[in-house]
Amino acid sequence: MIFLNPTYLWALLGLAVPLAIHLWSKKEGRTIKIGSIQFLKQSDPKKSSSIKLNELWLLLLRLLVLTILVLILAAPQLKTKGENIPLTYLIEPSLLSYENVNSLIDTLEEDAEKKLFQSGFPEYQKEEFEETDFSIPNYWQLTKEMEDLHTDSIVVFTNAFTSGFRGKRPEIGKNINWIVLDPGEPKKGFVEAVQKGDKIELISVKSDYQSLRFEKELLPLNNDGFVINENRDSIMISSSEDQKWMSLNKADSLNVLVRYDENRIAEMKYIRASFRAISNYLNREIAVKLIQELDTSKTEKYHFIVWLSETPVPKTEVPLLVFKQDSLANSIIEEGASAKVFHLTGMLNAENSTQQHLPEHLLSLLGLHEDLGEKVKEYDRRVMDSNELLPVSEGIVKNKDFSEALDLSKYLWVLLGLLLISERILSAYRKQ
Repeated sequence: MIFLNPTYLWALLGLAVPLAIHLWSKKEGRTIKIGSIQFLKQSDPKKSSSIKLNELWLLLLRLLVLTILVLILAAPQLKTKGENIPLTYLIEPSLLSYENVNSLIDTLEEDAEKKLFQSGFPEYQKEEFEETDFSIPNYWQLTKEMEDLHTDSIVVFTNAFTSGFRGKRPEIGKNINWIVLDPGEPKKGFVEAVQKGDKIELISVKSDYQSLRFEKELLPLNNDGFVINENRDSIMISSSEDQKWMSLNKADSLNVLVRYDENRIAEMKYIRASFRAISNYLNREIAVKLIQELDTSKTEKYHFIVWLSETPVPKTEVPLLVFKQDSLANSIIEEGASAKVFHLTGMLNAENSTQQHLPEHLLSLLGLHEDLGEKVKEYDRRVMDSNELLPVSEGIVKNKDFSEALDLSKYLWVLLGLLLISERILSAYRKQ
């Protein structure tokens, strides 16, 4: 037996308290009949005391109550030996919505252990799963948790969606066999709607087990494929594959401020040309304001600021590209010290602007589709190849026996309750 909090065992010294109380027993004085009180002196005490055990059964109950209470605080654990299960099947919950997968599970050995491939690995129960929209698990995190399973081999039935592999590949000493099942038909859905004048641009995503791609479609406002609400800020899109309400964004003009010095005119021209190319690509107006003097207007009205000047950089919440030459930089634009500050690491010319994809870098800094990442996860059906699923092996150790700790606290609570009831009954009976 072990104790999780052995320090509390010092409280057993408190057993001396009820022992001392019962040793110091008081009883009524003995009455002696005499014929005359002429020679007796006055005495106050009417009781006498002696050191002698009194109410032995009541003392025993109280000692047991204190002992059990101390043991509960010390959290006793009883070690027991167990044996590993030869084989364990783990099934990703989202697969249970497919009839053919349920048929496959029915063919597995009846005596084999079957668990759900999710945190805690709950037991698999053959039942109807009403929920069909399951979240994609963190596969590497669950792989780490497999180390705690008392089994020799593990077979994992999974979708193996690439979006579920996050973090570092774990190291584990288990024999794991991953079986990647076909996620089914490609999934397609609309992720964004933008109003551009008298037309609506719909952005959709389509994904299968190999790829994920975006598609754009420009439709007139009177198209029957969608419905716009009265406030004209939401749109319901209907199709054979999808139907849902989503926000309707406005393709307003983007305002960009470029502050430059005389010795940075070349960089200013390449930056301006890049924004023109982005405007043509997006079919969206980008207003670039060029200044050489200090601008007294508020920077918050701009969507992006380019600072090609030696003057102090303004403090603003607007994304900022600052010229900071760095001959050791690996890219023409790199991240700065804060989340919204970026550095232009060198002087620009026609060659490096093209080869290092200056317009593409600037487009990503505008943050036009920052919220698309979460929306796309719902439709991402790309899967990881089974050969890429193997974790880093630490060396498989086959150990048939293992130790388990049985918590005795719940049994001690029951015993404590019975002892308290018995002590109160006996105390009332003995009038103690």
